[in-house]
Amino acid sequence: MLIGKRFVCNPPLFSPCTDTPYPHHPLENPRLTPPQELIKVRGFQVAPPELEATLISHPSIVDAGVIGVPAPAASRDGEVPRAYVVQRPGTAPLTEQEVVEYAAKRLAGYKRLAGGVRFVAAIPKNPSGKILKRELRELARKEGVMGVGAKL
Repeated sequence: MLIGKRFVCNPPLFSPCTDTPYPHHPLENPRLTPPQELIKVRGFQVAPPELEATLISHPSIVDAGVIGVPAPAASRDGEVPRAYVVQRPGTAPLTEQEVVEYAAKRLAGYKRLAGGVRFVAAIPKNPSGKILKRELRELARKEGVMGVGAKL
């Protein structure tokens, strides 16, 4: 670290008397970075925020959350996206098919909402506004869509 015209070592961040970070510096350790919430569909990576933004662009949808649920056993998709949607009060009632068709017109084929659409009163969020995917997965588990756990 350069302070004024003098170089000062910062032991927690830099190796002694050099300006190169330690190879095990926490910011460089990929195991410490948060996992990406990607849905794997037939080898493609689908980002839930992209699907959520598309759904929120619908005039009758206030909020949306998307998670990956296991694909049917006959399919080879791995996971498929499922949307949880909050409908805008005072608008005409939406059907699951209308929401699926709206998203299908604006997204690639592998990003379709093959897991379905569920209408909820509110999307669970933490105080900072981040969607709590864990609680959406719990809703899917209660519906019997998600498996109990890993088979060993």
